[in-house]
Amino acid sequence: MLRVEGEKMSKSLGNFYTLKEVLDRYPAGAVRLLMLQTHYRSPLDFSFERLDGAVGTLERLQTCVKNLRWAAHNAFQEGDLNEDDRKFGNAIDVAQKEFTAQMDDDFNTAGGLAAIFALVTAANSYLSASGSNAAVAVVLRSSDMLVELCDVLGIDVSHEDTGEELPEELIDLARAQASFEGDSANEAAAALLRAREEARAQKDWKRADAIRDGISSLGLIVEDTAAGVRLRAKKSQ
Repeated sequence: MLRVEGEKMSKSLGNFYTLKEVLDRYPAGAVRLLMLQTHYRSPLDFSFERLDGAVGTLERLQTCVKNLRWAAHNAFQEGDLNEDDRKFGNAIDVAQKEFTAQMDDDFNTAGGLAAIFALVTAANSYLSASGSNAAVAVVLRSSDMLVELCDVLGIDVSHEDTGEELPEELIDLARAQASFEGDSANEAAAALLRAREEARAQKDWKRADAIRDGISSLGLIVEDTAAGVRLRAKKSQ
């Protein structure tokens, strides 16, 4: 049964909404997330406030996958897996087994979502602790697992791109501010961020500000994420 803020949906009560009206305002993934938080045998209490929360939940999932793939693309690790890598790998296994168990338990989607978000929490903690030393194989496996589990529930969080297209002007800026000698915009961005962090660590605020201002002039901002610091385009107003 579908209820709206505790009451049965009814035209006479003025709380009747069509699916088209809802989807015109909200992404389908958020609507699915809201519905999946309640067992199919139980009444679903719909409200736009809860749907707003589901939008944030969907963005959290998408951001985690994006951060994991960005970390895999930019990580630098030498040697074998360490204890944190293995611990995170185990968390991936646990999430998969728990998700499967919940789906086998009368399609308990709320329990399945809980397993997914346990993996999201583990992923964010791992990325925050490992930084650029993240294990590529482990973070790729975790991002693929999140995409796979969400896909079972009809929620697309794939975001195949590993990052936004960066302007070629970053190369000249990196040559001037970070002694960069390459010809890749992505590598130039990484060099600039390293140089900025070094300048800040040395309290060379003039240089740090010059790098920041140069980045800003190209329509980019420095973004701190669980996977580390990266550049992204400014949002249009």
